[in-house]
Amino acid sequence: MKKRIMVAAALFCPALAWAQSNASVYGLFDIYLAKTRGSTNNVARGAATVVNSGGLNTSFWGVKGSEKIGGLTAEFALEGFFRGDTGEGGRSATDPLFGKNAFVALSGGFGRLSAGRQTSLFYISAGNLNPFGTSTPFSPAVLLVYRPLGTIYATAPLAGDTAWSNTLRYSTVAWKGLQANLMLQASEGAAGALDRNRNRGLSSTVTYKLGKFDTAVGYQRLNLEANNDGHEQEAGYLGAAYDFGAVKLFAQLYRIEDSYRAAISDSQHDIAVAGLGVPVGPGKVLAGYGRTNTEYSRPGMVDAHRTTWTLGYDHPLSKRTDVYAIARRDRADRGALNAKDEVLALGIRHLF
Repeated sequence: MKKRIMVAAALFCPALAWAQSNASVYGLFDIYLAKTRGSTNNVARGAATVVNSGGLNTSFWGVKGSEKIGGLTAEFALEGFFRGDTGEGGRSATDPLFGKNAFVALSGGFGRLSAGRQTSLFYISAGNLNPFGTSTPFSPAVLLVYRPLGTIYATAPLAGDTAWSNTLRYSTVAWKGLQANLMLQASEGAAGALDRNRNRGLSSTVTYKLGKFDTAVGYQRLNLEANNDGHEQEAGYLGAAYDFGAVKLFAQLYRIEDSYRAAISDSQHDIAVAGLGVPVGPGKVLAGYGRTNTEYSRPGMVDAHRTTWTLGYDHPLSKRTDVYAIARRDRADRGALNAKDEVLALGIRHLF
């Protein structure tokens, strides 16, 4: 009889502790069917039919919890991406287990202080002021800022992931719609003595919301030195949105500058993005357009540009499930070089 009681207690007590910690499991599953085609230097690549994970949102799962401690609140979140088309964890094989977020936070009258791996402030603002949110394959803002294209943009203009590791973040208490956020990333000397400051970063945003108006301004600096080349990147951001009811308009501007101490060409990316959302029936028509102009400081280097447009319709089936249809075109040019990528997609997104 005693053994039965001990077994029952062992099974029941963890569940009781879980309930007392106010923890919950949640996530989002987004998968889509797409027809893709493209070209490199005007040479077409074969069209392909694919099933991919993460259309309007990157699929993820998470566990979070909170506890009241007097006038303070302690909380944690562990969130990891997954690929619903293959059942694999992460956006790719190199992702950590909790690649989206892994932090603990304490909040109160002083604001909110958190530590761990956390979604970057620029990425949060990009998603909030964009009709396609944080969509990696479809949002012009995310594509132009965070995704490469061909050999012309072999690396994304904005360095750093959509989440930063080894960070401290502080957010003020919102005052009449105004809030400031600051994130610091430690280098931890991971690159060795020669590049000991690599990955040291600072990111900040100030956001303001008043009725149907929403805006954000941001600044980011990240040390990217390799072999003591002094590589550092600075970025500025300005975004805004206004909901007129019949249409919601969005606009974003980025300037991203890379500088080197060594004899390597500095570069400057100027990115402009505009979009709108129009209610049609129970859903919304979504449209976005963006352009990147890239200039290089070294004489003789050819400048580059990239344009992206996306058109789609998002239709809710319930509060937690929606379906969408999207067409997207992405093209980059640099002198005689060019690259193009086109997608037609049908997808479904479910919150759990």
